[in-house]
Amino acid sequence: MDIHRSFSKGILSVFYTIIILAAFSGCTAHKNTDIQNNLNLKALSTGQTANFAQGNDYGYYETANPKRLVAGFNVLYTDYSTKNKVVLCSSASCEHAGTSCTGYIQGTPLRIFTLKDKIIIFSLMQENGEYFKNIISADLNGENHKILYTMNQNESEGGEYFCDNENIYFVITKPVTKDKDLLSQQFLIKLNIYTGEIKEILNLSEKFNNYYVNVIGSYNDELIVKIISTKMIIESIKIDGTSGTLAKVELSFDNSNVTYHNQYAYFVNYDNRCFVRKNIETGEEKTLNWHSEENFNIIDSSFGNVIDEKILFSVAEISNDNGISTRKDKLYYIDFDENKMTEIALRYTYDGMSKPVVIVAQTSDSLLVMNGIEDVVHAYPENDKGIISDIVPTPQYGILSKNDFWQSNPNYYNISYTV
Repeated sequence: MDIHRSFSKGILSVFYTIIILAAFSGCTAHKNTDIQNNLNLKALSTGQTANFAQGNDYGYYETANPKRLVAGFNVLYTDYSTKNKVVLCSSASCEHAGTSCTGYIQGTPLRIFTLKDKIIIFSLMQENGEYFKNIISADLNGENHKILYTMNQNESEGGEYFCDNENIYFVITKPVTKDKDLLSQQFLIKLNIYTGEIKEILNLSEKFNNYYVNVIGSYNDELIVKIISTKMIIESIKIDGTSGTLAKVELSFDNSNVTYHNQYAYFVNYDNRCFVRKNIETGEEKTLNWHSEENFNIIDSSFGNVIDEKILFSVAEISNDNGISTRKDKLYYIDFDENKMTEIALRYTYDGMSKPVVIVAQTSDSLLVMNGIEDVVHAYPENDKGIISDIVPTPQYGILSKNDFWQSNPNYYNISYTV
């Protein structure tokens, strides 16, 4: 997306344009209920704030909990063409506080994703003292809310989410009775976003000897899983539940970590202070040594997104002056093709602390970043406690080109927020 180009304004026109063009930055394909030879499995999350926000080439969806709402939350939409953020509702007179509003969802927000022409929302509900989760679909303009699946309070979901043409894949943990014993077991789930059909593909606990399993990546039509035993074991499974074709990898908990993107596995070795990129197809490896004196350990550092084959890496610089410890978070990108690692100097300051900007979404050539935090006064609904308002730290966003990001040029197009 060219951020300088003028798009047609208004969420409804954007919605219909997206349907006609079917051009998304997420999982895109023609609708087909049959399993294809190439499902093009991809991660649903593309930003660092993976759970509560998700974007496509036209805009960015996120959730918000204004104090005025008692039992629900709003879905917000940032239009990249107008640089404006609004509640996902076309009615100018709407108060966005009830189920008649397309930008209002009951419950507490957990996750939001975009997939083709749908928004997928996970909401935590409470009724008669019991908690449960609803997985809800809606059109990109917020209309046609539909509950796809309800998880009871004994079921939990988490980890990474992946998608093909019209399904999302994730892990659910739930109690299972085996030989009169009540066990907590993990299952790989497939949920169709159009029909709501849900299928247990595989009992992960039975396959991997009751070790904890997390899906961490995808390659072609296989999901890459991390098994936590006495070591960290990485292998792949096919979406029909059978074993995958990728070679098994074993890592130590104390000195290593791994993430996957496209045909590459990215490793960090804390003992040897280096990064390794391995091509899954060819076996080719490249190594880059860590060049700085910052605390290089698994506690104070972590992998981030892979963008344009550059991997982001966060690390904390810890200093101690007369017994007072000071932490400075830094963000680097590692470019194996250019054999270099470079600090991203784009930062913001809040409450006296300087932090790196946070990537929240991306398009083909631009990034949406959190480049500030502003204290905003939120009004409470009428109550008998006399509390009428509160100050809420609220993220501020800006759009900039990827080239400006890599060069640390703060050429932001800041986003305005209209309630």
